[in-house]
Amino acid sequence: MNSSPNRGGRRFLALLLVLAALGLCALSVLGLLATLEPLKGQSPWLWRAVYASMGLGGLALLVLAAVSWRSNGSRRP
Repeated sequence: MNSSPNRGGRRFLALLLVLAALGLCALSVLGLLATLEPLKGQSPWLWRAVYASMGLGGLALLVLAAVSWRSNGSRRP
């Protein structure tokens, strides 16, 4: 019996992580574009939301890189 995880499952997980990372990066870009034109009475929570979405996108990319590295075994990327 093979004890290694299913390769199709890893690819599906990697695809989901890529889609999540792309979605978070798109949200951060849209947030930055929305803040280019200063609005009257703009509050700092908007900038916090933009930075948080960028941070989540970066974390998702790091998780994707870790999964990719582990699926390749001990080889370096």
